[in-house]
Amino acid sequence: MKYEKFYRKSNFQKLSLLLLSPLAWASQIIPKNNEIEIYSSMNGYRISDNSKYAFLHSKNKSKYWITKNKSLLRKHHPEILYAYSIKGIIIQLRACRAYYSHSIFDFAAPLIMGSEKFNLWHGVPLKEIGPPSDWKNKSTLKKKLLTAYYRIFKHCYYMHCDYILCPQESLIRDYERFFSVSRPKIIIQPQPRNTYCTPHISTKEILFAPTHRMQIAGSDINKVIEESELFSNEVREFLKSNEITIVIRPHPVDKDNIKSIESESYRLDFSDDLYDSIKKYSLIITDYSSIYYDCKDLNIPRLIIASDAEDYIDKVGVTENYIKELKSENLLNFRNALPHIKNALAG
Repeated sequence: MKYEKFYRKSNFQKLSLLLLSPLAWASQIIPKNNEIEIYSSMNGYRISDNSKYAFLHSKNKSKYWITKNKSLLRKHHPEILYAYSIKGIIIQLRACRAYYSHSIFDFAAPLIMGSEKFNLWHGVPLKEIGPPSDWKNKSTLKKKLLTAYYRIFKHCYYMHCDYILCPQESLIRDYERFFSVSRPKIIIQPQPRNTYCTPHISTKEILFAPTHRMQIAGSDINKVIEESELFSNEVREFLKSNEITIVIRPHPVDKDNIKSIESESYRLDFSDDLYDSIKKYSLIITDYSSIYYDCKDLNIPRLIIASDAEDYIDKVGVTENYIKELKSENLLNFRNALPHIKNALAG
């Protein structure tokens, strides 16, 4: 299944959501069951990320996973409910707490407006998200009108929440900007995917996890890899002589476009859940992925290789905190990184 675009809605979908406003308002006055909590992620199509780990480790006996993907429904897992089934609709209407990782559209959004909505998000944002990114080219007046509109029609706004989980106090200012429309209460707490990720014995494998470049015209995963000099002769020889494997994990948006690899020193990872295996890597290399902050939490050595930093900062936007990291740590390509890789694996 292709990666779902979890917040970009067609005009027809936007109109449909607006017409469901009476249902969204009604859901706010329907009595809630304080014991019921619901979880979802990836537009409701996958069991993954922070929501997955929070769900698995919740001790609540009345917890449910809401999905829009019927292939996830299993006879022996009554906790997994189809979002548009009769029971799924009732549970969403009656849930006291709703936990999501990507957007309120992980659920049938109008049904959960009366629930306390906990936004676990899918990693620490390194790039600009929310209004600073979505509306950066709009006039001040239009930004104010959009903010007012989404504060009235909350179920139409993908980032709407009552609480947002933030793993570090140093990131509070960024989170206040990103979630300025719904103005949620910020909870300082580690991400569940790091707290509960699967333990592993470290291997001689390195993870390379570049993020996607949707906002940069003409850039794709293959160009990013080429410019990183990952397959240069110097790098190939280094990997072979040191018996190191680089595991390339493309962003879900890119996984259908990446070229296949046939080499004992390289392999691709398309698994649904990185956090089942993240602790086995001796080193993780990324550019603008939230994995960078995961490594900090999990004490995994990390490097930055971003050959297009200037272009990315200009066209996508990067937080001030991460710009400082880029300036001090960016190695630009794998050839430059070889001494650092050697030191990381030796240390």
